[in-house]
Amino acid sequence: MAVLAGARESVLLHLRGPNDVDAADEKGRSPLILAASKGRLEICRLLLDAGADPTLKDNDGNDAIATAISRGQRELADFLKRNVTSALPSSQDQVVRGEIHEELQPPPSSKTLSLEFSSSFVQSEAQALLSAAPSPAGQGSLDAKAPDLPYDLSEWQAESDERIPDNDPSCASEASLLQSAISSHSVIDHDESWEEVEIELPELDDLVRKYIPLNAKQDQSLRALFVEALRDGRVRPDRIGEVIFEIFEEGGRNEVERFENNINMVLEDIGVFVEDDPFSSGDVIGGYADENLENAATEALAFLGRLLSDDADPLALYAREIPPELLTRTDEQELGVAIEAGVKEALTALASSPMLRARIIADLEAANRGATPAQTIFDLSFADRGPAGEEPTSVVADNEDTVDGKGDAGPDDTVLPPDIARHVSCILDRCSRTYGPTDQLAGEIAEHLFLARLSDTYLKKLEALAEQDPTAQSLIGLVTRGLDKARMARRRLVETNLKLVIWVAKRYGGLPLMDRIQEGNIGLMRAAERFDFKRGVKFSSYAVWWIRQGILRANADTSRMIRLPVHVFDSLRKVERARLRFHNEMGYEPEADQIAGPLEMSPLLVKRLLHLPEEPFPNDSEAAAEIGSIIDQETPSPEQGLLISDAQEIIRELLECLDPREERIIRQRFGFGCEEQTLEEIGQANNLTRERIRQIEARALRKLSHPSRIKRLRGLMR
Repeated sequence: MAVLAGARESVLLHLRGPNDVDAADEKGRSPLILAASKGRLEICRLLLDAGADPTLKDNDGNDAIATAISRGQRELADFLKRNVTSALPSSQDQVVRGEIHEELQPPPSSKTLSLEFSSSFVQSEAQALLSAAPSPAGQGSLDAKAPDLPYDLSEWQAESDERIPDNDPSCASEASLLQSAISSHSVIDHDESWEEVEIELPELDDLVRKYIPLNAKQDQSLRALFVEALRDGRVRPDRIGEVIFEIFEEGGRNEVERFENNINMVLEDIGVFVEDDPFSSGDVIGGYADENLENAATEALAFLGRLLSDDADPLALYAREIPPELLTRTDEQELGVAIEAGVKEALTALASSPMLRARIIADLEAANRGATPAQTIFDLSFADRGPAGEEPTSVVADNEDTVDGKGDAGPDDTVLPPDIARHVSCILDRCSRTYGPTDQLAGEIAEHLFLARLSDTYLKKLEALAEQDPTAQSLIGLVTRGLDKARMARRRLVETNLKLVIWVAKRYGGLPLMDRIQEGNIGLMRAAERFDFKRGVKFSSYAVWWIRQGILRANADTSRMIRLPVHVFDSLRKVERARLRFHNEMGYEPEADQIAGPLEMSPLLVKRLLHLPEEPFPNDSEAAAEIGSIIDQETPSPEQGLLISDAQEIIRELLECLDPREERIIRQRFGFGCEEQTLEEIGQANNLTRERIRQIEARALRKLSHPSRIKRLRGLMR
C-alpha cells in the first residue's frame, strides 16, 4: 500500500528491514510492477536501487515495462528500459566473477605454429632467483601479491591503534569552564513578538470529515469480510488490508487510516479478534451460527455506515446546522429596529393596563429607595456602558487587597446607577401627573422603561401577571406578539454569527473545543441582548469581544483547581506576558518594579501576583501518578534509609581493617563516597600501572573475604 500511495518514507522504512524487494502478491505483481502501474517514478528508482528485478513478470506475463506502457507512462517505461540495459552483465564483469562463456574463448584456428623450446633462458632466470638475498620481513608475515583486479572486492582498510592520551588536568579544567559558560548563557531573542499576529484559520468545511460513499462491489467485499470474521471469530490484518486496498486504490492516507480505524472499531464491537499471528491455529470461541451470519453482517455494515457519516462527528453535525447566510450592515440595522420595536410594543401594552402600571411603579419606587435590589428589575450590564464595540472587561483596581480577597465586594446592588435612576425619576414624575391621554402616558412610560433596560426575567414576570389580570386580556396578544418579535430578531442575529464563535474558539486553548464553543455562544447571546445598532458599529465587530470574554472567563473559572477571581486571573495573565516579554528582550528575569511600570500597577501587587501558589496536582491525575512513581523509585522509605545507614557503617568499619592505600583503591573502585573508576583511571591517579592496581584490589578483597568479616557482609545481603 505504501508503494501504491507513493509514500516514499514508508517505502524506505520497508526497504531497510529484512523484506524481499521482489515479493509478489496473489496476482504475481512485484512492488516494482505495482509502482509502474501507478506511475510512481521515484518509488521505482528506490526499488531498483534496492536490487529489484525489472524483468519479473506477473501472472498475465507483463513485466514492469509492459505495465508502464499499458498505463500510458512512457517516461517511466523509458527509465525502466535504461535500467534493464544497464543491469545486463558485461564481459569484463563475467570474467571477474569467474564465469566462463563461449564468446570469450578464442575461435579455433586451422594454422599450426612451430615453436622451438630452449632451456637456457629458464636456467638463467632460476639462477638469478636463487642468488638474490631475501627481503626482510616481520615474524609471521606473509608476502602475498593481490591479483590485478579492476577494483578491490574486500573494501577493507587497515586501522591504526590510537594511543590513549595521559590524563591532563588542565584540559579537564578548561572543559569544565567552557561547560559552565555554556550553561550560564541566556539566549536573547531579538525577533518581534507573535502575540499580536493575526492567524487566519482554514474554513470549517476543510476540517469537517467527509462521508466515504461505497459502491455495490465494495459493499459486497465488506459484507464478505464481516461474514468471514463472524464465522471464524477472528480475522487477519492482511485480510482487512486487502479489502481496504480494493476500496482505496486512489485514496489518500488520512482516508485510509480513518476507514481502517472504523473497521477495527466495528470488529471490536461485534467481538471479532484481529489475529496478528498469521500462523496461529488456536481455537476461537464465540463464532456466529450460519443462520445468523447475514443478519449480523448487515448490522455491522449499518454501524460502519454510521461511523463513516458526518453524524458521528459532533462538530460536523453542529456546523451543518449553522445557517449559511451572512448579514450585511443593513440587515443588522433592520434586525435592531425589529428588536426595539417589539420590546417597545410589549412595554406600551403593559403600561396601558392600570393594574400592571401600578405594579411597575411600585417596583420602581422600591428600587429607587433601595428596598429592592436593582438587578432584579434592570439589566445592570447596560448601566454606564461604553461605546458599542469596546471590549467588555472587568475593572481591575490597583489595590493589593484584591489579590488576597480582602477588597470591596463590588458595587452596591441596592443603589441605582445614575443613568437608570434618571429614567426612573422621569417615570415616577410623569405618573404623578395624571393629565394627558392614557395612550400618551403609556408611550412615555414605555420609552423610559426601554432606555432603562429591564431584565428579561422581569419582563417574563410582567407577562405572567398580564395573563392573570382580567382587565388586560385584550393586551396579552400585544405583549406576546411584541416579545416574540424581539426574540425572533435576536435569534436570527445570533444564529447567523455562530461561525464567528467557532473561528474565535479555535484561537484559544484550555477547555475542550466544544466547551469553548458553548461558552462563546453564551457570550454571543449576551452581545445580541446588548447590541445598539444606533451607534453605527457592525454586530460582528462588537460580538467578538463578548465571545472572547466568555471563553476567557470560562478558562479562568475551570483551568485551576484553586479558583482565582476573574479580575485576578486577568491581571496574572498580563503580568506573565510582560515578564516573558522582558525576559526574551533582556535575557534575565525582571524585578517587580520593571513589570509594574509598563502595566501601570503597583510593585506590591505585581509581587503578590508573581507569588501566587502554583497549580496543585489532583490525586487522580496522570501527572500526580507520574510524580508518585518517580518519588517511589528515587526516594527510599524510612526503613530502607535505616538499612542503608547501617550498611554504610558496617562497610566503613570493614574498610578500616585495610591499609590506607588499599582502602583508597577499594573506595575508588566500587564508588564508596565517590564515583566508580576504572583500573586505568585509578592507576593514573596513584601513579601506578593498571596491573598493579588490580593486584592491590585482589589482595584487599581477600582480606575482606575472611570468615569473620564475610559473616557481617552476609547479614547485609539478607
